[in-house]
Amino acid sequence: LAARYRQEGFTATLGAETSLGQNTKLVLKGGAAGSLDEENTLFADMAFQVLPEPKGRFSLAYALFGSRFNLLTYHRLLLEGEAVLEGEALFAYHEPGFQLRPGLAYRVKPGDPAANTYQLGLGANLYLTRAFGLGGSLYYVFQPGTGADRLVYGLEASLRVLEEVWLNL
Repeated sequence: LAARYRQEGFTATLGAETSLGQNTKLVLKGGAAGSLDEENTLFADMAFQVLPEPKGRFSLAYALFGSRFNLLTYHRLLLEGEAVLEGEALFAYHEPGFQLRPGLAYRVKPGDPAANTYQLGLGANLYLTRAFGLGGSLYYVFQPGTGADRLVYGLEASLRVLEEVWLNL
């Protein structure tokens, strides 16, 4: 059973799934997505299993698509066995000849603080021609509770295949 509401720039759904018999199950689901304006979009959803045991997922995401600046972010609470809060924010700053992409991510376990993990990153591209670019990235992943950390890097090449479509390797 489900219901959907839609108007220009906004959509929402609400539903329930059930199975009866030997494996009785009841799940409630819902979500909403909408454009706040031409550049900003917000999204939220949830799925919560009531039976046979309570567990669920709740998410919130936001996107900003500006002419030179983009932001993509999500945050999710998972309630399956132990609680986990995770999320990520990716930024991008564009100029005709280059791009910078800082970002951060996290995974927090309230029941096991030693397992909390965080990531900081920075990527950059230099466009050598209108259709070709080279870039690199650097990511630092760390767990303060265990003292573990790792620094990783990457190299990439970008090729414009259509006016607004790039292929990155």
